[in-house]
Amino acid sequence: MTKEETELQKEIKKIFKKVDSSIPKISFTHFNNTTSAKNSKATIINPKDKKTYGGDFMTARIYSPDVKASASGRVEDLRNGSYHIHYTLFWQGTVQFSILMVHPSEATSALWQGRNKGHGYVAYTGSFVYKGNEAKVKCGFDLNQTHELCEYSNLKEEEHFYCEKPVNIPCGSLRQMMSVFVDSHTYLSEAEKYLLDR
Repeated sequence: MTKEETELQKEIKKIFKKVDSSIPKISFTHFNNTTSAKNSKATIINPKDKKTYGGDFMTARIYSPDVKASASGRVEDLRNGSYHIHYTLFWQGTVQFSILMVHPSEATSALWQGRNKGHGYVAYTGSFVYKGNEAKVKCGFDLNQTHELCEYSNLKEEEHFYCEKPVNIPCGSLRQMMSVFVDSHTYLSEAEKYLLDR
């Protein structure tokens, strides 16, 4: 029996869909074809040799050292290799601006794709202690229901976490949680890792 989606679940899906649609669906081909903060400069007129897609992760700010003031800018990705940076001028005087490229679009795409492939690679073990008895059991967000389960829920956030119920130990006796990566595999190629290290 399938449960009907709650409003929160619909909103979460909507947010993930929006994030997913903003990440370009591209493959990393060569390091020299990626956006480079070191080799980029902000220009106002006459852009040349533009990319045809956006997706670069940038931050922007204005600042005035004389008055010790600064403010963040809003980066608008036009998804065609161009960006508009919006600043609100809160003070008078000379203003300098900075734009920092955190990751080129190729890196943001690789990170997003890797994030979406990596579910289920963390194993959780719960440690229960009750009247001198101790038990370590398997825990997780989606457990096989062949065992009786202890459920730990945050109803407001609609999050549910489960542990196999230890024999003769109540669910309220969970004292410690440990986690390990089941598979330390990375979904980034060596070249994609290099994009994040530069």
